[in-house]
Amino acid sequence: MSPPDSSVYAGYLFELGLVGEVERDTMLDMEKDMKYYVSQNNWYSAWQQWNNEFGYFLGAMGCNYYYGVDLCTTPPEEDNYEKFIQSANTR
Repeated sequence: MSPPDSSVYAGYLFELGLVGEVERDTMLDMEKDMKYYVSQNNWYSAWQQWNNEFGYFLGAMGCNYYYGVDLCTTPPEEDNYEKFIQSANTR
């Protein structure tokens, strides 16, 4: 997987109507910075920039579900860790 090619969300989220033009443009700037860091082999800064963008668009969308950007709440079947770990089958 190529982070500069696959870790870009601005156009995708804009086309889905999940972010507006202002948010898209801010995200495009963040993606440009991330790509620059990758080109410099500065992987930690690239990751930080990617993480900043991810947090930015989740906040802009009013969503907090990290694994499905089109969902704004954690699906109930994925919010059962405590029950799962306590079950007899798991133990």
